[in-house]
Amino acid sequence: MSPLIPRPLRWALLLIALLGAAALARDALYDALWQRPPTGGTVVVPDTWLRRWDPVTVFFPSDRGTPGPEDRPERFVRLTPEQPGAFTWLDARTLQFRPAEPWPPLGRFEVTAGDTTAHLATLLAPPTGSSPYDGETELAPVESLRLTFTDPLAPAALGRMLHIELRPLPGVGAGPVRVLDAADYVVKPVPRGQAGVRPATTSASPAPSPTARGCGCGSASPTTPAPRRRPRPP
Repeated sequence: MSPLIPRPLRWALLLIALLGAAALARDALYDALWQRPPTGGTVVVPDTWLRRWDPVTVFFPSDRGTPGPEDRPERFVRLTPEQPGAFTWLDARTLQFRPAEPWPPLGRFEVTAGDTTAHLATLLAPPTGSSPYDGETELAPVESLRLTFTDPLAPAALGRMLHIELRPLPGVGAGPVRVLDAADYVVKPVPRGQAGVRPATTSASPAPSPTARGCGCGSASPTTPAPRRRPRPP
């Protein structure tokens, strides 16, 4: 039986794939070298924040490796806690880690290379939706608030980031805005079978009606207040 793809075409497809892989490696090298700091010591980039798929690049002051995969990265760098991924030498002085899974939100990692240590915190992306949504009106007393995130999130971490407000509807009520604290609600995960929603908040006491609630939970550090966000229904 003759092959489905002619031999010349197979060689052409293989060449295209190899050229594509080489282009990706070249782009990774250029991106890393562009960040190379003008210093004589070992430097870790980034040095503070990590987004979901950010690589971590270590610049050494002298030649340490050979361009290509590094099978024993513990000889040069230590990542704590461990994260699935791969280490690659972009050049003899530049070792880069690329995660195989997204960095977990609101996590903390430590990268140590020689005498240099970088303490990294992962960011939290805004929720993709909420129920009820911010500004929704004509509600029954609100007893729970459900937030949807792209990735699983620890309830305790979400609880530290939440900012929930209760305020009178314009033209209906009057009075100051009430800000709920940790004593007013608990945070718990929603089972996977319920529309794929992971974290949820349940108020310890129903919200007085008529009110509209505001929720702030966004890309911020685990130790700083989250900015206000207004997730809308899909």
